[in-house]
Amino acid sequence: MLITTNQWKAMRLLLNQLGIAVFALLLIIAAAGTSTAQSTDRDKPTPLKSNELVADFSQDDPEYFYSFTAGPGEVIFTLDVKGAGSGGGVPYFNLFNTAGKELDAFDKFAGGNSSEKLVKRVVFAKRQPVILRIKKPIGAGSYRLRISGTVTLVKKTATDEGNQSDSRMGLPTSGTLRLEMSDGSAQEFDLRRVRRVVLKP
Repeated sequence: MLITTNQWKAMRLLLNQLGIAVFALLLIIAAAGTSTAQSTDRDKPTPLKSNELVADFSQDDPEYFYSFTAGPGEVIFTLDVKGAGSGGGVPYFNLFNTAGKELDAFDKFAGGNSSEKLVKRVVFAKRQPVILRIKKPIGAGSYRLRISGTVTLVKKTATDEGNQSDSRMGLPTSGTLRLEMSDGSAQEFDLRRVRRVVLKP
């Protein structure tokens, strides 16, 4: 992942003002904060504002719940999975109506350091709210789930757009940020997991 000149200048300014250790700590806190944005309550799912979910997973993860509106017609779920380590992993997805009836399910296993793809097509006879459950996975890895077709998501507000760009201080939304410390150690951060960066005097 390449970082633009302007982004690098902004990062260098932050590093000069705060020091590498403080900046790294802020990134860790921001990355940890992403988990709070995901609902683990079936009765209070997180409304989807984007047609794409990207995340790392491990078997220690809880279940997560999202909501969106589907139909009438076909909704396409495109799942890309990359397995981690030597064993790989598999994330599980279930679709429910608001009464708790399962409408469909899909999953895909990817072996260690390999990638797999699944395209799942689901036809909805009528327009209806849908609950997407991401079950506890087996193993570890990362996934990208894209939802297309007759799907309606919660529209992002101007505040959402502003917060997304301003709160990240120009950092890219994907790739790995590697910080090399003055003592010779290094830390890497998955930028997909960074929700915001907060600077405190």
